[in-house]
Amino acid sequence: MSTYVISDIHGNLRALQALLVEIDFKYDGRDKLYLLGDYVDWGPDSIATLEYVINLDTLPFVKCIIGNHDLMFLEEIVKNRTHSKVRDNNWLFNNRGLDTWAQYVALPEESQDLIYEWLRKLPYAQETYVKRHWYLLCHAGAYLPQKKRYVNSEELEGDKLYAVWHRIESGDEDPLTNLYERYPHHTWKKRRYERLICGHTVSVRYTKLAPGEPYRIYKGDKFINIDCGAKCMGLIPNREYVPASTILSGRLAALRLDDMAEFYVDRDQAGYTEIYKDMEDTELNHDYIDD
Repeated sequence: MSTYVISDIHGNLRALQALLVEIDFKYDGRDKLYLLGDYVDWGPDSIATLEYVINLDTLPFVKCIIGNHDLMFLEEIVKNRTHSKVRDNNWLFNNRGLDTWAQYVALPEESQDLIYEWLRKLPYAQETYVKRHWYLLCHAGAYLPQKKRYVNSEELEGDKLYAVWHRIESGDEDPLTNLYERYPHHTWKKRRYERLICGHTVSVRYTKLAPGEPYRIYKGDKFINIDCGAKCMGLIPNREYVPASTILSGRLAALRLDDMAEFYVDRDQAGYTEIYKDMEDTELNHDYIDD
């Protein structure tokens, strides 16, 4: 039995499917899978990816949490349902949510409802016990798994924003420092977490790579970052303001917690190189802001 963790799929369904084959994931309950959010945006198949993940989440040995892109998407759905005329242009344009939204509104109402209900029930953290070690699993910042808390809703919302938006700035940072002091209202047995497992920030921030070297998982003393830039792997080189080197270096990664083995899928394995082979030499730039 093995425990795998994947994060920041970003609409790259082909990559996710190829990665599950790469790790030889067992669907009979022998393996566990944790998905750490950001299922949508950037990649070409956001809604198909989300529907695939929702189906995986029906399995008792698959656990999902929410990421900041999923939260922005959920907030836009809520605005639409309440007939708000305020649009989140930061998500729609800067964070590449426009295609996600177009794919979503094209769905039948029943499918839209299913996505809405699933997103709004996603937890902000998970924990797992592997080989005598506890690991805290979050999208971005350390957040204790949801238990009964005696705090007002405003404080709780602040904690949740930290969980999906906090950016660990350097490999020297200890995201578990004063964890329980920051969340004093939990009334359960404290865990001694071995490390935080997270995504959200592309791992190249924490390590030096040679030009053209593929991005890889960063393993620090107190946290492990498994976001290896998959959000860009489905883009077309020379047709974006995203550097071609960034697109070509991005990979979707899986970490096996039992032995810390790393698994990767690149653009070739996901099929993007073949799909876009006739388009990559044509320059066509669009506005781009990385967030």
